[in-house]
Amino acid sequence: MLHIPFFENTTDNTHCFQAVVRMVAKFYWPEEEYSWEELDQVTGKEPGMWTWPLRGYLWLQQKGLAISMVEVFDYELFAANGKEYLVDFVGQAVADEQDAHSNIETEMEYTKQVLEKISVTKKIPTLDDVEKAIVQEKIVICNVNSASLNNIPGYSGHFVIVLDVRDSAVIIHDPGQPAKAQRVVSRTDFDRAWGSPAAEQKNMVVVGKR
Repeated sequence: MLHIPFFENTTDNTHCFQAVVRMVAKFYWPEEEYSWEELDQVTGKEPGMWTWPLRGYLWLQQKGLAISMVEVFDYELFAANGKEYLVDFVGQAVADEQDAHSNIETEMEYTKQVLEKISVTKKIPTLDDVEKAIVQEKIVICNVNSASLNNIPGYSGHFVIVLDVRDSAVIIHDPGQPAKAQRVVSRTDFDRAWGSPAAEQKNMVVVGKR
């Protein structure tokens, strides 16, 4: 298991992705320090808006890391069709929420850069895939439903780092809130939160040295 430094989300619960990026940056470049304002800038976070992770992954790639994304989301179709593809993939209601809380046209442009610079494998990832990447000493980032992870109703997209996959449990750095380093979650609970609201939503991003 990699010893990845842990950073928690802000108290207003709006910076889980930035906290994950901070963990990755501190692991690979321990001498570097980043403020929340700097992390907002490199991840493209706008006040009051949701964070798509693409710009953050491009930033890590530009700093010299190898990034690979595994999910069934079709980035080529999204780059071409934007919200129309979102409606097909997640439904009208979720697509409308994304449209209201993010700049889809900007994300379409980032997607074009991702397709040029980052490896994208179109498949539903499994815990076996996660475990294989960890054995190779890669950092694995997953987006899960934090409501499901915490056994409460509803949906809230949330980024975590998976540290280890064991026979009955998954160990994660969960930036929160509530935040917990090396949180132990049963495989069943993690898999449910990872595949919520549907298995097609599962995704993983693998980060390592080039």
